[in-house]
Amino acid sequence: MIKGKLINNKGITLTSLVITVIVMVIITNVLLYNLSSDISVTYLRDMQNDISNLREKISLYYAKNGKIPANREYSNDTNLNNINSRSTAIDTGKFYVIDLKALDNLTLNYGIDYKNIEDNWSQTQINALSDLYIINETSHNIFYVEGIVVDDQTFYTDYEDVDTKAVNLRYVDNIEIPESFTYIEGTKDTGIKVKKDENELEYTWIVQNQKIENVPDLVQVDNQEEFIESVNAYKGYYKCNTGNSVEYLSLNEKWTPSYKQSSGRYKDKNGNMVTVPKGFRVCTTPTKNTVNDGLIITNTETNDRYVWIEVPKNIFKTAKSETEYNNIKIDLENYVAFYKEGYENYKDIWYAFDGNTLITEETENLTNEQKLFNNGCGLKYDEYINLRNKMYSSIYTNGGFWIGQYEAGTDTARTNSNDTITTAFSQEGKYPYNYISCINAQQIAQNVISNTNDDNSYNFSSSLMFGIQWDLALKFFENKTDKLKAEISNDSSNWGNYYKSNFVIKRGEYTIEPSEQNSWKDYTQNTTNYVIDSGKLSSSNVFFTTGASEKNKLLNIYDFAGNACEWTLEMSGDSEEISTARGGDFNSQNSNYSSASRKNFSQNQRNDIIGFRISLF
Repeated sequence: MIKGKLINNKGITLTSLVITVIVMVIITNVLLYNLSSDISVTYLRDMQNDISNLREKISLYYAKNGKIPANREYSNDTNLNNINSRSTAIDTGKFYVIDLKALDNLTLNYGIDYKNIEDNWSQTQINALSDLYIINETSHNIFYVEGIVVDDQTFYTDYEDVDTKAVNLRYVDNIEIPESFTYIEGTKDTGIKVKKDENELEYTWIVQNQKIENVPDLVQVDNQEEFIESVNAYKGYYKCNTGNSVEYLSLNEKWTPSYKQSSGRYKDKNGNMVTVPKGFRVCTTPTKNTVNDGLIITNTETNDRYVWIEVPKNIFKTAKSETEYNNIKIDLENYVAFYKEGYENYKDIWYAFDGNTLITEETENLTNEQKLFNNGCGLKYDEYINLRNKMYSSIYTNGGFWIGQYEAGTDTARTNSNDTITTAFSQEGKYPYNYISCINAQQIAQNVISNTNDDNSYNFSSSLMFGIQWDLALKFFENKTDKLKAEISNDSSNWGNYYKSNFVIKRGEYTIEPSEQNSWKDYTQNTTNYVIDSGKLSSSNVFFTTGASEKNKLLNIYDFAGNACEWTLEMSGDSEEISTARGGDFNSQNSNYSSASRKNFSQNQRNDIIGFRISLF
């Protein structure tokens, strides 16, 4: 009998099992703790990113509007005590809820309680919120009321970047604190007090809501004209508390950064929104920074300037989308019907000539060959239709369009149609681009944008103005100024340069014989019967450079009523003089004293009184 071996199969002892379980519990707890800590750190980073984003947006808003985007106070003592106990800054002023709606293109991880605030909410209701971002009025530091807890410590802001002292305020109630001055106290209503850094003299802001034409009594100022212009623009000035010296705000222009994307949205301080082309900057200087005053943009590369023509979106009763071109046309024409009265045969339609025969898009049985003619308005059939549809769609979508602040101009005065100049500017002090046909004017106008953008990423086109655009500009003047319909449609002599107009030019040059070489003179040169008292003009036919007279400016747009009349893409309906120029000119008489007037010319007509203006849409 063979003896078998006894195998020792010992199991895990109870002691080993207990130790293993304890070790696993410890490891699990460590892992859970680390996971919890990692999640908390992620939450903290999300809050820090929010605040960094808010700080950048608020800084831009403050620079543009002169105030922080906040008007609802947050005064929950308990929460503010917690925030101040953790703050390393000197947050001495009040705290306000950040108005997130005032900041464009903003995405946040927290702060959702802001969406719940209603206009009629009480302070108690606002103080009950905690998922909220607030800002200190003096330091401009930003805090998250609820805070983020990490390892038993609560964080309310991004401490690495938070300022450790109150900011030196540059604006109070949208009133700028002058350079080399320091804000002391007060508001616009109580009197903003500032101190001059070099001698510590104190000045107080004097509100001047009514437009002034003379320097007020007991005011000492060297440049009276500049002072008056500043006071009227900013509605006030600083006066020394111990003398008659004053400090007034500079009218040097300020601009936003250049828009880098294909197009961007800009909201003015009144909440009006415009679409800005790529490569353009928006003016932030008072009287030039709102739609109601005539909002100006400039091309960063060329310095050409344009002004926004607003078209209210509520006028669209028939059109329901940007592709309903005919319905958009109907709504726009209804809106400006007054300025079309008596001119019903003028139309924004394509036209050309097949030999001596006029053809239009309304001509029956147009051939493909005929559609390729561009000897009428400077565009082929498809080019015109596509451009017009884009104009309609852009106005419907964006609520307006841009037109040149100035008539199209050149660096060299044109004295005849043989001059070869292929570039036009929308700038002050240029010679009006006259002696040009409607066809050539369109060819130059449509290249304004494409010549300045290698990547072709603009969503805008440049062109002569369509007839409907001209009428929309007239309606804009009617809505935003004190000009009556009669002053716009019948007699615009109080803001246009016509035959025997009287006005003052403050810059640039003038001529009484545009066709003569070397006939242009500086505005300070006196010539008997033509220039009186250094710049006051009285003549039968004085022609001047772009933007020379402030009298002939309306909503920052110069010479729209007259100087040179301007080619448009509107067809007149006269088979011989088919092209249309709008507005009066320096030689206009009688019935042509009007910004709404229409003149018929041959599409190839070139003379001294016709120029053009560029539009962007």
